[in-house]
Amino acid sequence: MRRIAEASAVLGLLALHGWLALSSSAQKSATFDEIAHLGGGTLQWVADDYRFNAESGVLLQRWATWPLADEDLKLLPPDHPARRGANVWILGREILYGEGHNAQQLLRSSRMMIVWLSVALGVTIFCGSRALFGRIGGLLSLTLYAFSPTMLAHARWVTSDLAAALFFLLASGAIWRLLERLSPARFAAAALATAGLLLSKMSGLLILPITVVLLAVRWARRRRLTFAWGSSEVEIENINTRRLMAGTVALAFAMAVLLAIWAAYGFRYSAQPDAPTEGSVFLHSWKSLAAEGGISTTLWQIARHGHFLPEAYVWGLAYTLETTRDRDAFLRGETRQTGWWWFFPYAVLIKTPLALFGLLALAAASRQSSIRRLTVPLSAVPLWALLAVYWLVAISSDLNIGHRHMLPTYPPLFILAGAAGRWIRWKSPIPAVAVSVCLAFFIWESVAIRPHYLSYFNQLIGGPANGYRHLVDSSLDWGQDLPGLATHIEGLRAEDSTTPVYAAYFGAARPDYYGIQPIWLSSYFPQAHPARVPGPLRGGVYYVSATLLRLMHLQLSGKWSAQHEQDLQREHALMQHFIELSRDDAGREQLLAERSRPEWIEHFETYDRLRSGRLFRFLATREPDTRIGYSIHVYQLSDADIHQAMNGPVPTDPSDGS
Repeated sequence: MRRIAEASAVLGLLALHGWLALSSSAQKSATFDEIAHLGGGTLQWVADDYRFNAESGVLLQRWATWPLADEDLKLLPPDHPARRGANVWILGREILYGEGHNAQQLLRSSRMMIVWLSVALGVTIFCGSRALFGRIGGLLSLTLYAFSPTMLAHARWVTSDLAAALFFLLASGAIWRLLERLSPARFAAAALATAGLLLSKMSGLLILPITVVLLAVRWARRRRLTFAWGSSEVEIENINTRRLMAGTVALAFAMAVLLAIWAAYGFRYSAQPDAPTEGSVFLHSWKSLAAEGGISTTLWQIARHGHFLPEAYVWGLAYTLETTRDRDAFLRGETRQTGWWWFFPYAVLIKTPLALFGLLALAAASRQSSIRRLTVPLSAVPLWALLAVYWLVAISSDLNIGHRHMLPTYPPLFILAGAAGRWIRWKSPIPAVAVSVCLAFFIWESVAIRPHYLSYFNQLIGGPANGYRHLVDSSLDWGQDLPGLATHIEGLRAEDSTTPVYAAYFGAARPDYYGIQPIWLSSYFPQAHPARVPGPLRGGVYYVSATLLRLMHLQLSGKWSAQHEQDLQREHALMQHFIELSRDDAGREQLLAERSRPEWIEHFETYDRLRSGRLFRFLATREPDTRIGYSIHVYQLSDADIHQAMNGPVPTDPSDGS
């Protein structure tokens, strides 16, 4: 009876987790990176072309787009510039929003595949925690996972983050088990898990230092090597034999993983079926990736020229290594390209429910208070190795663009928190009540933030309403709230059809798919007609994505400077000049004599970007009238507000480092 109850609880929690993830995703538009993953995976199925989004791993993209392989999708023709140039952003948007395509259904089908991976991760967490801390510990860990805002946010997106979390946990544990005892089954499990990790995300290479740590622990224990075959087990005593077998197994393991990688690319080196003699055409050229130089550049060039790995895999690895050296990042009002060592510790601190920290403290106390003085079981070694290596690399990384990059560290924490279940098993009144209170608070916070899991921030900064002051981009605003924006505009228009509506959207989804047709301000993907001079700003309702509100991805270095102010005034005068002369044929001829049509269009875009930046700088100093999913801020502005924003002194935001 107890086993039936336990199995029912596990199945119930997994089903609830899947439902929470999938049902909430129906209220969200495609996030930024989903466009690329959907495009890349679809081209792999349909055209056997691996160039698109090659940096994100072939396994996850194929898995996620499996349901789309049989869909009658209208793709851009092979001779289209986007197909020839491997522009996955244009192609991905066409796949999702092309004529006759049901974007919501396509998204739901692909997101369901990620939910299945999330369920598999939940099973892994439960089994790991139960093996360490018993039935109650396993259920506690699974409950934390099932309701975690962080995990629920990414369990529904078609990206590689959830897959990386799953395979990091599986590979670390499988390699440790293999080191404990050699057997064909354990060898196959470790090789498959490692290959799955390396094919899901390029950061999977961190499994190499994790393995080194595990080997060091295994060596420190000085246990003799054992080999199991069927029901028999042999302990190898001779040191030379042990060394020979260890080396043989290591070589066979590397070859098995390498074979799996080649198999994933159809045992073909070229990324595209009809690759030119000089190599496949990617979104960024090999030459541009090699511009920085360094040891990492030398290594991937050797792999490329030696054909040691498939071309698309090498390009993806090269792109990841070369583009993580400097990327625009935002933290607590400051922007940098080289990041901060404390970015990820701070992100985890403010985006993790405080109740989890409480449960981890209770878990640590349970070990110290045990009558038996329980030490960390050896089965937990891969958890600590994963946490240690991943955190060390994260702290030293310059890639500070999203809390999601720490996703692989959460499953080990959930498992270790299962130790707090000992207090319930021991029936210790006060600690047991503390565990129950922490768990209840954890669940309540998850329910309260639904369906805006990505926008969760804890009480240390005042909750999700203040999140944009600390983190943006994929930590808060990933372009996911277009359905909410459409609903809000529709409600506004039902009451007032004359007030101007302006919007600035950070994301790759198509606003017009949701019927959103405001006056567009500068956005990451241009929405307004580029050939038209931006019209004057008036009082009205303004919708601004939180990422753009912090001046990120507007080519403004995330701050407003005196130089930007001078540039804006120059472009404004130029726009007035253009408007004045464009009223008659003679004036238009003079304008074309001064500058070519492409040059004028470039000035239109520059002016729109600069004036949007100044407006957003003004808006960042005041509280929005309301928020849509916490990622889009809504402001009701008068003509006087607009005049002050565009002509008054540049306001100083206390939370801004500029």
